[in-house]
Amino acid sequence: MKSFFRWLFALFALGAVTLDAAPRQAKFYGKTYYNFTDLSVAMKLRRTQTGKSFHYYRGKYKILQLDDKSLSARFRGMNIALASQVVFANGAPYINASDWQSTLRILFAPRLAKRQKVRTIVLDPGHGGRDRGAAGRYLTEKQTTLRLTLRVAAILRAKGYRVLLTRSSDRTIALADRAAFAKRNRADLFVSIHFNSAKPAVHGIETYCLTPAGVPSSNDRAKKKGNQSFCPGNRWDANNILLAANVHQRLLVRTGSADRGLKRARFAVLRDLDSPGILIEAGFLSNRYEEKRLLANSYIETLARAIADGIIEYIKVVK
Repeated sequence: MKSFFRWLFALFALGAVTLDAAPRQAKFYGKTYYNFTDLSVAMKLRRTQTGKSFHYYRGKYKILQLDDKSLSARFRGMNIALASQVVFANGAPYINASDWQSTLRILFAPRLAKRQKVRTIVLDPGHGGRDRGAAGRYLTEKQTTLRLTLRVAAILRAKGYRVLLTRSSDRTIALADRAAFAKRNRADLFVSIHFNSAKPAVHGIETYCLTPAGVPSSNDRAKKKGNQSFCPGNRWDANNILLAANVHQRLLVRTGSADRGLKRARFAVLRDLDSPGILIEAGFLSNRYEEKRLLANSYIETLARAIADGIIEYIKVVK
């Protein structure tokens, strides 16, 4: 496990990737797309193809997979939501220019994110008080988010960080007040923790960061609707995706849970932040297996350490 994370950190800390070469461009669906073969050559990636999938490697490690007509890319073992589908044309994959600029480019070259000194971290246990959130057979979201968040806070405090919680008891807090709390306390990072609900068979973990301006959020892509305007939190776009990727990666590896993807959304708790922020959906209370796991303190500890480790690794990259 330690060797895996050393390799992962080395990849995220890469600073020698060449990203300045101009790739060939094409128009699909009225949008500008980049030829990813050109980009991969600039980054010195080795490429293989299997059917309608292109695979990209650095050394022996597979870094990226692009599938024809897919709305996601598989990057270092994670499903990364894209704003527009991948297009294969003339023997090469093309990706939307926005997906390159605001997502994959940052993940390939984390040095492009803003430098930060992180001292204060605000953790936000979702729901509370009158708002119980999702519910399973034994657990409610409001109680489980608080239980997990308190443990994440303890781990980070032991590492020397100043950690504040939007709530430390079962009380109602408006969505707008959560971001306002982070701004008032000059948070350097904001992490909102939630659990999900759906049909009983649905399971897994998903992590969200704010959608860049001008593109649809993950849940709005097919509908071609929704707000696409600039939000204050978009000032931290590069850092948002980097923080989300670090945390999501560790959650998947440590828990072995299904990967429901690193996604984009304009959630109220993320839109108005003055700092990088993410929202984690750490499992489905509506799924009996996942709820059973969450009943155990050992699994809460696993989740907490994964979240804390992801935050700490992000801080190492941007300091």
